[in-house]
Amino acid sequence: MSKSQSPASVVEEDLHAFVGNALEPDHHQEVQDFLNRNSDTVATVADLAAQRQFLRSGLAQSPANPSRSA
Repeated sequence: MSKSQSPASVVEEDLHAFVGNALEPDHHQEVQDFLNRNSDTVATVADLAAQRQFLRSGLAQSPANPSRSA
């Protein structure tokens, strides 16, 4: 029997890790294959990527010493 990817095998944590490029190469490919078959999930991944970029840009603009309290 060939290895098949069921929709239940890719969970939200996988999508976050995919966006953050934190998956092992084999699992990254499995998630990519899942996305190729599930176009509705591609929009979710695009939203996660936009959120990640927004947060990273905000952190890049934060003060060098955030330990100062008000």
